This record gives sequence, C-alpha cells and structure tokens, in this order.
Amino acid sequence: MRRALIAAVMILAIAGFNWSVWRQEALRAGGAVMLLELEPVDPRAPFLGDYMVLSYRLDASIRNDLFPKSWNADSTSLPKGGTVAVRLDGNRVARTVRLDGGSSLAGDELRLRFVRRGRLAKLAVARAFFFQEGLARDYSRARYGEFRVGEDGRSLLLGLLDGDLHRIVPEKPAGDEEPP
Repeated sequence: MRRALIAAVMILAIAGFNWSVWRQEALRAGGAVMLLELEPVDPRAPFLGDYMVLSYRLDASIRNDLFPKSWNADSTSLPKGGTVAVRLDGNRVARTVRLDGGSSLAGDELRLRFVRRGRLAKLAVARAFFFQEGLARDYSRARYGEFRVGEDGRSLLLGLLDGDLHRIVPEKPAGDEEPP
C-alpha cells in the first residue's frame, strides 16, 4: 500500500511538472510579444553568479496612478492580485496601464497580472535575468525586457533588448573558447 501511494505521488509530481513545461512552451510559441521598459539596475550579484535584477517603469505607474492613495495607508484594502491592461505603442512597448475589469481589450492592449507585496503592487513578471559569468558589461546595456504574454496575463521573459530595441547577444567571455 505504501509503495502504491509513493508511486502515485511521484506520477502526479511528474505529470504536474510536464504540464507546467507544456504551458510555458505554449506561451512561448503563441503568446503576444510585448516589451517592458527597464529601470537602471546593477547587473552583478556576489555569491549568486552574474544576474540582473529587473525593475520596470510600469511598476511605478501601478503603485502611483492605479490605486487610490487610501490603499497606501491601509494595506488590508489592497487586492492580493489581479490583472491590468497595458497599451502598446508602435514598437510594442507597454506605455500605459489601467485596471482590468474583465472587459474585452482594444487591439493594442494586453492583459498582465499584478501582485501585492505588503503595501506595494507590481507586475507579476520575471524579476531576475541570469547570464554567464563575464557578460555583465554586455547586459548592462539592457533597456527593455522582451516578453510573450498569454490571454490570461501570464508572461514569459524571452530576453533583454538595448535602447535601439535590438536583442542583446553577448560575446563569449575571454578564456571561454571551444576546444579544438
């Protein structure tokens, strides 16, 4: 009986993992492309290798423009999460935000999830981008995060772009040549 229970739990865990991978791959293949403008950050983290903490300009818009000031004083009145509608400009950069009431979106809008942490509300998108050691200089040019976004507001970070909206493709660090 105990072995059967362990086997059943393992099968459920594997099935859950596979379903999660399938959802991410479906989002990568079929989600809408959106760019989020980054705020300047330090692309180094001791003890964790090289990575960039991602902070987005639209987070300030969510905190300051969407929610009543009274919510800042009383964090219990804040919703724990939800969705916002972002409007895309001609380059597919998300520029403006409004609370999503579940109504249909305009052709240049996408739905994004947000979460509340304490008194702060922010987009529920990737908050870190890990890269190979020695490439911090290349990624320090990042100005945008490129995402695929599903209809339900889930997002997947594809990569980082520079100020000219070109994907950052780093050069290999010195001493990282292929063996002959």
